[in-house]
Amino acid sequence: MRYLGAILFFFAFTLLSAQERGDTTLYLPPTTGGSQEARVFFDENIPMEIAAANYGMVYTPEEADYTMQLNVTEEEDPEVEGGISSVLTISVIRNKDNYKVVEFAWGYVNLEEMYQWNLYLVYNALANVSLSKLEEAKAPEPVVPVDPSASWREKWLYLGFRAGPSFTGYSFQSTRNYASGLSPGISGEGGLVADIRILRFFSIQTEMIITFDTFNVAKDPDENNGERSTDSFSAISFTAPLMVKVPLGFEKFLLSFYTGAYLALTPFQINRKSSNSDDNYDMNLVPPLGFVIGMDLGLRLGPGELFMDLRYTRDFGMTIVRNGNEPQYIRDRITMGLGYKFGLIRRGKPENTKNEAPDSQTGTPPAL
Repeated sequence: MRYLGAILFFFAFTLLSAQERGDTTLYLPPTTGGSQEARVFFDENIPMEIAAANYGMVYTPEEADYTMQLNVTEEEDPEVEGGISSVLTISVIRNKDNYKVVEFAWGYVNLEEMYQWNLYLVYNALANVSLSKLEEAKAPEPVVPVDPSASWREKWLYLGFRAGPSFTGYSFQSTRNYASGLSPGISGEGGLVADIRILRFFSIQTEMIITFDTFNVAKDPDENNGERSTDSFSAISFTAPLMVKVPLGFEKFLLSFYTGAYLALTPFQINRKSSNSDDNYDMNLVPPLGFVIGMDLGLRLGPGELFMDLRYTRDFGMTIVRNGNEPQYIRDRITMGLGYKFGLIRRGKPENTKNEAPDSQTGTPPAL
């Protein structure tokens, strides 16, 4: 019996020493059952053997990875003088799911003989504890592939176009020939769009837009007859916005909010029509920067995204026509756009689902 115990002790020690167990913690409640002498004996000696096995001891079950329970009972034993022997039952429970990892019993006649077996019993009880924790740590996180129906909004880069009407207010500054005031106009814009979705909830969008301006402005009364005439202006220019976006993905659509600034490039042509003559100017001076804020709603259509866009823009300064007698104005624009973007470079990483604990019986992750 002693040789068998030594062999089992060596086997359990070898298993345990090969495991990573420094971060595993145990809670040891007071021993139950048996005599007062037996309870005191095990409460004093077993903690020392647990420390020798390199496990951390904590004082509450909430802090511990495992709980080791000790229970002493007395059983009839015809092979023992007096017919009664004591039995120590050791149970190890994994606290997170209350799963009993180990349970076994060891019989003894007197407490003194347990000095030579306590360490063996602790090693034997904890032989699979660290291994169970290690398997749990290495268990792969459950994943599912990205929903194919959402792939239209799960790309890194989107290229496309947008166009739409603009409702513009032109705030005029008084000049030699023109009075100050506000003139509304309906024009339009259109161009190319590049949307770089750095994260699923953050992207950067830039555009190259051709902007059309048409407006009327009243001239000062004629010095000869006192009549006020109206001139009509039209212009074509480029704007290049740079915006940060927050896209919010839903099951059937994508809602994005954005803000940023734009660079207003000098128009390559501005025309004036009046009652007296038609004049063409090669260029005018446009304020270099403006502000933009807006939102768009994207819907899946074929391989890409059909989107509807609503934005507000305002120039930071005056647009001044080169001819010093012509009007100076600031633009406030509300633009409704419609566009389409093709998604490129699909995100390859699968989308994580909720974390599920490994199966308490096998230590393996649940089937997907």
